[in-house]
Amino acid sequence: MGRQLGRAPLLDRGEHDRRGLEFRPRSSQRVNEYSSQCLTLSGRDRAPILAGCTDAGTQIWHWQPVPALPGMRDNSQLVDESTTQCVAEHDGVLSEMPCNRDDAAQKSTPWDFGLVYTPAGHCLAAHDGALIAGRCFALTAESRWSPTAHSQWTDLRQQAAMYGHVRGIVDGARPVSTVYVQRRRDGPGFNVWVADMSRLPTAAPICPGCSPNRCGSIR
Repeated sequence: MGRQLGRAPLLDRGEHDRRGLEFRPRSSQRVNEYSSQCLTLSGRDRAPILAGCTDAGTQIWHWQPVPALPGMRDNSQLVDESTTQCVAEHDGVLSEMPCNRDDAAQKSTPWDFGLVYTPAGHCLAAHDGALIAGRCFALTAESRWSPTAHSQWTDLRQQAAMYGHVRGIVDGARPVSTVYVQRRRDGPGFNVWVADMSRLPTAAPICPGCSPNRCGSIR
């Protein structure tokens, strides 16, 4: 007599929910690298502010992914752990609202090197001691955020560039040019730029044969 094969019991939706989600976003502070202040809840349904970093629960946040194609913007919600509400932007003004993953006003974009693009395409930044959603033309430390006060993003384009004779003969001479790599703002990828050294007023070629005692005399 044949043996009847059993079937594995199916999990109902309630049992699946009790087991929890497989992906759990990491909670942390949002520390502005320029001001060393933390993104802080100022009250339910009110705009977040900047304040000195403490261990308070009003300074703990996480990114909640929303359905989006890889590399696309508007792919996450910034969630306040103390209220479980999401940061939203309307007409350039930030506020907290009950989370709704279908609400375009709540969809931000955490980007490379600590940049955060707001739902309206502004940059989350600290300026003159205040939290703003402003223009993204500078991308300085005012617009960069770290998960802790003890970490810092490394963006080599702000610190150094390669240089060499990469343009051939120009007006009868072989000028030295800088070559630097810049992350694209409109999606994944890089742009490689070549610029004249005169466009970088603080640039000075490194002298590999110089001893430490001679470096101070180089201009």
